[in-house]
Amino acid sequence: MKLHKKAAVIALAVMLALVCAACGGAQSAVNSDYTSEGSVVFEKDGVKVTTAGFDTDPTSLDADPIIWLEIENAGAQEAYLGATEGSVDGVMNDMRLIEFYTEEDGTYYGGNYDTQLTIPAESSGKYALGFQNPGVPGITLDAMGEAELRFTTAKEEYGVPDYVSAPATIQIGEAAEPVDIAALGSVVLDDEELTLVIGEQDYDDWFGPSVYVYVENKTDRYLGIAADTADADGNLCDYIYYSAYVAPRKIAAGNMSFEGAVREMKGFENLTVQFKFDEAETRDKLDSMSAVDLEPVTVQYPPQVWGEYENGGLSFEIQPKYNNLLTVETPVNDAEGVLFKVSETASLEAGGYDGAGWLFSIGAVSAEKMHDMLCWDMSGAYAFAKDANGAYYILYHPTDVRYERATAEEM
Repeated sequence: MKLHKKAAVIALAVMLALVCAACGGAQSAVNSDYTSEGSVVFEKDGVKVTTAGFDTDPTSLDADPIIWLEIENAGAQEAYLGATEGSVDGVMNDMRLIEFYTEEDGTYYGGNYDTQLTIPAESSGKYALGFQNPGVPGITLDAMGEAELRFTTAKEEYGVPDYVSAPATIQIGEAAEPVDIAALGSVVLDDEELTLVIGEQDYDDWFGPSVYVYVENKTDRYLGIAADTADADGNLCDYIYYSAYVAPRKIAAGNMSFEGAVREMKGFENLTVQFKFDEAETRDKLDSMSAVDLEPVTVQYPPQVWGEYENGGLSFEIQPKYNNLLTVETPVNDAEGVLFKVSETASLEAGGYDGAGWLFSIGAVSAEKMHDMLCWDMSGAYAFAKDANGAYYILYHPTDVRYERATAEEM
């Protein structure tokens, strides 16, 4: 690793200080292994936490995974229990402690999702440890082998923890294959201390173009890394949104986005980034270390080809990552007022009939036609806008499955 010393960067120091405030002092490196049901994973000052089974969040449509926890506070005072340094199969994860809300009949209808719980004095109850779906390519929660975290306690609600436990490893399923971040993008740094990978490019209507970043900490120290400067196709970024904290022997995966002219771009072909790097033996010492510059790194991307279509005085765009997967038709004088019809190309080709692979259409109708639709049939249609001339814009969608492949095996 080619490093040269430089004054600590204020932004990085502040970020690390906020992270490190919750960590306390040095901890034992020896893990305690538990199962997801029937294991006492924390016990201190009358507070006892026992795992009660692996499940999915009963209030979430996304079926996010959780581990039920039975928590008992035998003390005479409220206890403030927290979670930190969460990881799933070696990848850092923003774990949450959840207190679910229930109806009188016991039905779950919501919850308080946080990194800290307030446990009433002389009480016991059912809570949960929840996991955040990272939403990063190559990192999923589909098959979870083990979760690891440290429990914390504080003297006041949302106060700085006064105690941080040793790591607790909870076995959930079969041992997962280690994540190979080198296969997820361009390896821009790889030595005995860390591997840094810049992955594929993404686009968001609000944040503009962004890239995925993966960091593997190969040491027994704590690591902090942040983007300091970036240039995209000759445009210097006003500000870069990226920083990561990585526990020893763990991986962090996240997204880097940009401020200024780069945010207005629809993508770029060359990105040069300079990172700031910091490490320390214990988490609470990270912010007192001198930050150092890594050598600038450059990643090249293929041209970002958008699908661009026009019809009826309106334009329609398909992001590069979907452009090759979709077929867009622009009917002329369509009886239903359809302007853009979007289908999955593979299904359209395999099915061989009009309507195969159809995902949605966008059309415009008159006020009279809109009235007739409301009176007679709006199945598979949703009015979402009206223009100054009185035209209504409709999102049409299938009411049956249009997915097609040539054979049952391919399906």
